[in-house]
Formats: sequence, C-alpha cells, structure tokens
Amino acid sequence: MVVIMLLHRFVLFFAWQALIAGLYLVAGDPSPWSASVAWWPVTITLTNVVSFLLQRRLAAREGLSWSELIGADFRREHLGGDLLALLGVLLLCLPVAMIPNDGLAELLLGSPEAARELFIRPLPAGVALVSLLLFPVTQGLAELPTYFAYAMPRLEARWSSPGRAMLAAAFWLGAQHVTVPFIPDLRFVLWRLGMFLPFALLLGWVLQRRPRLLPYLMGIHVLLDLPLAVMVWQASVTGVS
Repeated sequence: MVVIMLLHRFVLFFAWQALIAGLYLVAGDPSPWSASVAWWPVTITLTNVVSFLLQRRLAAREGLSWSELIGADFRREHLGGDLLALLGVLLLCLPVAMIPNDGLAELLLGSPEAARELFIRPLPAGVALVSLLLFPVTQGLAELPTYFAYAMPRLEARWSSPGRAMLAAAFWLGAQHVTVPFIPDLRFVLWRLGMFLPFALLLGWVLQRRPRLLPYLMGIHVLLDLPLAVMVWQASVTGVS
C-alpha cells in the first residue's frame, strides 16, 4: 500500500484528464487533450477525495484515527516551540518555493507568465466557482499527509533508512505535478517536475524532524493554493487566460 500511496496521485491526475479528454473527443472537439488541460482543478479535487479516503481507511486498519495519522497535537506545552519552528520554516520556504518556480519558468518557457498561461485557462463559471471553494481545501487535507504522514514513516520502517524514505516521499510529491495538468511538451514537463522538488525536499526534511508541524503546514497549504484557484476563477469569468 505504501507504493500505491506514493504513485496513485500521479496516475489519477492523468487518468481523470484522459477521461475528460475522452468526453471532449466524443463531443467532437478537434483538440480534446488540449481542451482537457483547463480542468486540472477538477482532476486535483477528485484525486484529493480519493487520497483522503485512502488515508482514513489505511489509518483505520492500523487502529489510528485520521487526526492521529497526521499528528494533530496542539498541546499547550508544544505550542510556543512549534509556532516558532513554523515561522522559521516559512522564512525558508518562500525562497525555496519561488526561486525554482520562476527561475525554471524563465529558463524553459520564457517567463513565469508564459508558463502560467499554458494551464490557467477558462472553465465553465459554475465549475470554476466550485473549484475555488474545493480545490484549495481538499489540497490541504490530502496532499502533504499522503506523502509525509502515511508514506514516509512506513518507508522508514520498511527500509530502516530515514534519508531514503524522505527522498522517495519528496520526489513523488514533486513528480505528481507533471500530470496536473499533463501537457506533452518536454519544457513544460521539466518545469513542473523541477519547480516543486526543492520545496518538497525541504518539507520532507522538516517533517521528518518535527512531524507535529504537519497540521499547521496543511493549513498554510490551503492559503498558498487559494491564489491559483482565484486565477482560474478570474480566467473563467473574463474568458481570458
């Protein structure tokens, strides 16, 4: 099951997009795969639901609640130290997340704006509104726990190698973005792969040492993904990507 948890998001993102492309094909769209790219907030939301349900089911098999799986521990004696550590992590995360993202976009695709235009595309307004509400929240609930609350500790136990376990979890956290959305352009694929890897490695290193930070980072994850959802909403109501 650990391997499934590492890989299922990568596979499901592609599978949902392929299903949507198939519907466009049946409807007679001349470029069904291109049309399916816009639906990545939906493919993410659907995959997040699957990930969350898998987490709960697998935790229950081990006699754990979901809150125990993610290490939700807000005891007063930990609060001050955890918040101070969280502040330090956030100060590190900002440059580690932004520099590879923008730098690789500039190198591979000409500019960050050009990179975003490839996948920030209009959706039907109702779909965009639902995505605005559900995409960031489900991301916060599902993504980081999949790799760092479930997979990483169990890989550590299997391999007796914390470093190897962290690298595997962080790699697949980064690699999943290649298929969300999948655009068959090598430059775009390399950008999507490389932009998240340093950030994923930093998160893995931090959470291996202080797993109690995971619930806080899940909440911050919602806030970080909210601007992307807003971009999709704006593109959908204006009709401009």
